[in-house]
Amino acid sequence: MKLKLQSPNTSSSTKTQNVIDDFQPRINPEIDARLTTFIEANPRSVEYYRQLITENPERAVRVIMLSRMLRHEDQMRLVAKQLPIARKWAEETPGMIQRIEERIKEVAPGLRDRAFVREAMRQKARMDFRPVAAAR
Repeated sequence: MKLKLQSPNTSSSTKTQNVIDDFQPRINPEIDARLTTFIEANPRSVEYYRQLITENPERAVRVIMLSRMLRHEDQMRLVAKQLPIARKWAEETPGMIQRIEERIKEVAPGLRDRAFVREAMRQKARMDFRPVAAAR
């Protein structure tokens, strides 16, 4: 179903309308096949969620958000373990703190620790796999 915007005369709303019209969710065939198999193996769960969505949509939203919240908390527990190690490595490497901070300056404050760990790991991987110049 296409959404209609109130003022289609402006150029920005036309661009927004085109984005809405062109939106197609990305589907990973491998994951989709695994999901289909899981759904077929769990018909009672599928029926439960369908009924939950139709009869109690607010509860359905809470169930979905609960799984996202638990995943986020798991990620943050891992970051809490990794952050001191990443900070220590970055402090020992000249200029690394500034480089990482520059890369993550646009990240939301609540996600900065996670972004710091991720960027520190990327920088370390780049350093570890940098080709050694041929000695002459």
